[in-house]
Amino acid sequence: MIDPLEPKLPQNDPMRAHRARTLEDARETYKYTYQWPPGVATAKEVPSSDTYSLGYIAGITPSAVQLFENTVALGGYLVKEHELRTLAARERASMGELSGPAAGAWYLRLPARLASYVRDEPVRSVDVYSTLHQTLEAPAVQSRWDDDDVFAWQRIAGVNPMTLRRVASLPDYVAISEADVARSKALTTTLARAIGEGTVFACDYTLLAGARTGKTNNRRKWLPAPYALFAAVGGKLRPIAIQLAKGASSAVCVPGDGQRWTIARLAVQVADANVHETIEHLGRTHMVMEAVTLAMKRQLASEHPLRKLLEPHTEFTLAINHSAATNLIAPDGVVDQAFAGAIDASASLVRFALDTFDLRRSVPTKALVDRGLDDRAVLSELPYRDDALDVFAVIERFARKYVAIYYPSANEIREDDELRAFVEELTDDAGGRLSGVGAVDTPESLAEVLAAILWTATAQHAAVNFPQYPYMGALPNMAGAFWSQWPPTDLDESGLIEKLMPPYNMAMAQVYTVLQLSSLRLTRLGEFGPAQFLHGPARELVASFAKELEQLDADLRARDATRFLPYPFLFPSNIPGSIHI
Repeated sequence: MIDPLEPKLPQNDPMRAHRARTLEDARETYKYTYQWPPGVATAKEVPSSDTYSLGYIAGITPSAVQLFENTVALGGYLVKEHELRTLAARERASMGELSGPAAGAWYLRLPARLASYVRDEPVRSVDVYSTLHQTLEAPAVQSRWDDDDVFAWQRIAGVNPMTLRRVASLPDYVAISEADVARSKALTTTLARAIGEGTVFACDYTLLAGARTGKTNNRRKWLPAPYALFAAVGGKLRPIAIQLAKGASSAVCVPGDGQRWTIARLAVQVADANVHETIEHLGRTHMVMEAVTLAMKRQLASEHPLRKLLEPHTEFTLAINHSAATNLIAPDGVVDQAFAGAIDASASLVRFALDTFDLRRSVPTKALVDRGLDDRAVLSELPYRDDALDVFAVIERFARKYVAIYYPSANEIREDDELRAFVEELTDDAGGRLSGVGAVDTPESLAEVLAAILWTATAQHAAVNFPQYPYMGALPNMAGAFWSQWPPTDLDESGLIEKLMPPYNMAMAQVYTVLQLSSLRLTRLGEFGPAQFLHGPARELVASFAKELEQLDADLRARDATRFLPYPFLFPSNIPGSIHI
């Protein structure tokens, strides 16, 4: 007797004709559009079956309540306080009535709405930002933002650990000299010798040069495009120089330069925030999984073993991406208001993220080598690397064993027309437009692609999403834009730091948004629904996967106890099973 619930490859399914008709219907339901961000594959519409559940809405409610309570507590920083209290009471009472797309739109628009009740004025001292956390727990770096060790730590364990790479030689547009490095006193040798020894690293943000910037409340914003140089000293990363802009005539600042150095670090942080939000976060996790989700739903039948595995890793992804595209990164959304780039420029960076993405090389075993970060003898302290490699090793083993159950040889792959259509659609110009998928014609190549997809949907997204509040929720540690001329005519001008930093209401909008994005974990890597794997070897493998992740969780927690700052973002228990926020 054939079990209708057991996963089946299409070539083994006696109901193959019915299965094909079901997929034809799915292709009518799930269609692509490339309108926004321009050129990026997204769902034309989000079917009701893929929108937010009551459980999801219950999950976002606590952080929404936090935002209302914190705003009301701001007291003297408020305007129209009576109207705010009325709004808070009314909307808190109606949160339980939210449903479907309206829930996501309401949630992501909330920070900007609340910011309209807060004073729109420049800050006289950056210490004022600490008042943003009235009933919210302040991030640990709130009081440590002006610290070189904290600054360096964020390149290897912050919200964007993806930009740092080893330097083989300085680009032509970088004018950092031996004299600059000697002045910094960060190295005991010459820059040339340190580069030759492989101990020099850089974060290059010059791709931002010339990006069109926007205005908020008639205030112009600026986007720096610095080049930051670091060195491994005793196995730890240390900053040695920052060039403020692209080009040989740009100023170079080094540790010990007083306010000039502080401002140079802030420029790196603003650039990093914009690269993070558009390229590493939205582009290379959310939009990658949008393409995977659409191709899966259009080309893999519900009975397909790969669909059974991937479905939980795509839960709510279409819904949250639609909400982001129509609210968060839409005109007048928080990214448009609080970040530097004009909204079309930010959308172009998302497109750049996809155009330069390579699925197979995006996994840590390859990406870290490509960036020159794999040598522990040079850079022994790199939390993202160490935890990512351990988590990925478990994911990769699981993917290989899962593939082996259903594809013991290349014959099964050759005969699987649904798999072939899925892979082709991932890369097709009329499909997902993903690069780096490559040929999938052996169990090994299938496992490699599957592991990269699972990594992106779970751990990589966790690594760039959940550090947002701990680092971007602390102003002036990381602002979304500069709000005064950049580069300034006088780096030593009194009060320049305050002039560059966001007005109070936009700082609040940023803090509130990253709190929302860092607060929701509905599922956990390795946990699947009771009906997902009911049969045979897959059921046993999933149980083994969960057990291995549980042991790794304990190991990573022990490792983390000795670190300079906590890095809990890749604990398996902190990694959701899908991109749902």
